[in-house]
Amino acid sequence: MVSYKTTVLKNHSEYAGKKLFLTTKLKDRLFYNKKEDYYLELEFNNGGQLIVHKISKKLKRTALNYSLRKIGEEFLEFKDPTVNKMLNYLVLPEMEVERIFNNLRYKFLNSIYLSNFENPQEFIQKIL
Repeated sequence: MVSYKTTVLKNHSEYAGKKLFLTTKLKDRLFYNKKEDYYLELEFNNGGQLIVHKISKKLKRTALNYSLRKIGEEFLEFKDPTVNKMLNYLVLPEMEVERIFNNLRYKFLNSIYLSNFENPQEFIQKIL
């Protein structure tokens, strides 16, 4: 079993003991396997071991025996994924929620801008 003690826990302690999700290659949303209906959840335990689960939309968790390299090759189609490269494709759940809210905020403000209101700030204050 591969140990990520040095490369992850020592150099990137912010990942230790936290649930993380894999993003797509474009980092525009969470990676989702449409064919088999699941997301990938990863965690580095305090011993430096990687724990990977696939999580279905019905929240069923199934353990997988994958390394970061295998995840990079199989799901993101990288030819030679390094640990440091793969860490860039892992996000905390709260980061994904924040990304979604920022996306909604952008769409909301853009729609107000495109509506050509004379005073959009006044309109925003009325609806909030």
